[in-house]
Amino acid sequence: MEQLSYIREKSNNFLYSHDYKYVKLLILSEVFDKQWINKVIRVAGIVTNLDISECSFVLQYELNKLVVNITRDLECFGHDIDDGKTVEVIGELKETNNGELILEAKIIRVTEGMNIHYHHMSILLRRKLFIKNDI
Repeated sequence: MEQLSYIREKSNNFLYSHDYKYVKLLILSEVFDKQWINKVIRVAGIVTNLDISECSFVLQYELNKLVVNITRDLECFGHDIDDGKTVEVIGELKETNNGELILEAKIIRVTEGMNIHYHHMSILLRRKLFIKNDI
């Protein structure tokens, strides 16, 4: 819970009316499930197609691609992101009129050299440990 309150402080209360206990840490392939639309999620991936003028980029891992619109003007691009860097974002998943998914998010972490495959595996392992300890 400490980490979530830290994220709240770092994101300048980006998620005004949302409670952080409902934030779900997902791997990129899980984002495309319809149950996550209009929910707040946290996801990591590799930046491609960075467009500073539109404040957006594509988050990619393997064959999965998700368009991310950055909120709070250009302050998020102070993170020194570039194509090929790994970022972690938190935000609300929206569906456009033509059925495409867009994540309106805030960048919470930029890491260079992080292996995204190991990151996704650690998420899955944490879930298994949490379920095992919950029984």
